[in-house]
Amino acid sequence: MVHTCVDSTIEELARLENEPLLTYPMKDQIKNLQVELKCLKMFFWCLPMSEEAGKNFHLQSAMSTFISAVEVANKGLYFAGLNAIRKKLGRNWRLLTSNLLEKVEHFKSEIKKHCNFLFHLSLNSTKFSTDDEVLNFMDCMIMNLKDLNDSKDEVFAPLNNQIGSLEEKLSFFRKFVDFTVKRCSEHQKLEDFLAHILAWANKAAPFILVLAQ
Repeated sequence: MVHTCVDSTIEELARLENEPLLTYPMKDQIKNLQVELKCLKMFFWCLPMSEEAGKNFHLQSAMSTFISAVEVANKGLYFAGLNAIRKKLGRNWRLLTSNLLEKVEHFKSEIKKHCNFLFHLSLNSTKFSTDDEVLNFMDCMIMNLKDLNDSKDEVFAPLNNQIGSLEEKLSFFRKFVDFTVKRCSEHQKLEDFLAHILAWANKAAPFILVLAQ
């Protein structure tokens, strides 16, 4: 499975979400962070797959700044969350989460500035090496679409049907890919099949990336 810089943070937030004394306001904070980071997870998944990625200096610089912010947050996010839940000492938690959200918003604005590059990148990246990576990429997109559809933001209301339709298609293809992979014994045919599915999924990825901004 492809590892991204936000995976550890998402896992830490999931652990905090299971704490029995978690308050509703903090639960909303965690959910908000999870939604934002899962969206960026898809971006980080796409970016390394193109040789063109390293040529966009401004985007690479913004990415490095964001990765540094995530690394700082990872050092204390979980224990700051535990202290906020159990001891009602939420200052460190508020500082860490507000700073991380600020970095997320800034990074998303950088992504938006480079929409054309991202469309080219997603449509031309086909370097997944395993069926698990294809399935995980599709899972990531499905989760992002579900979060967009569940959003209370009125901006997405006119697009609910399109988002829902794309989510359904991806979910169907995800099940179909999983079914086929488990039953296909011819390696070359499986590679051709996965390349075809990935090309289709890549066409959906830029739409989700840009929409989520």
